[in-house]
Amino acid sequence: MENVYMHLVGDTKFQAFRARILEKIKTPEQRERERLSAAMERKKQKAARSAARAAARKARSLAERKRRRDTDPVYALTARTRSLVSGAFRRQGLRKAEKTEVILGCSIEAFAAHIERQFLPGMTWENRALWHIDHIVALATAVTEADVIALNHFTNLRPLWGPDNLTKRDKALFLL
Repeated sequence: MENVYMHLVGDTKFQAFRARILEKIKTPEQRERERLSAAMERKKQKAARSAARAAARKARSLAERKRRRDTDPVYALTARTRSLVSGAFRRQGLRKAEKTEVILGCSIEAFAAHIERQFLPGMTWENRALWHIDHIVALATAVTEADVIALNHFTNLRPLWGPDNLTKRDKALFLL
């Protein structure tokens, strides 16, 4: 015997009617499972939107910091110094517990003046990408956390041309 309803399978009204009937005959467990599934989907979508907003916020922040580093020499020095000091602790397997200014032993403005007094011929804040902040006594000599703090004092730091600093590497002492 042939199915008399086969011609209705493509009919949209029939499909809508069929969906309503199937919905009515669902068990409460099936309905609860579908409700929870829909709730989880909404939660995932909300988390994805939140993550996208956070990523956009982070990208804006990074772009703003880069722009500021490129245009503001004092901010650039502050960022470089923080990175220098933090990296010194990290390489020794330590965690920086004090603010950078406390470890330096002076304010960022006083540190900038200290570095500027030691500029070699041709050094300016505008060409700061060509020179490095060098540790006179290399950080490689540090054994304890107290050594790392002492070696990051502003009196042990000076500007040095990039190639010269890379040549010096981690030699214990190299005065010009």
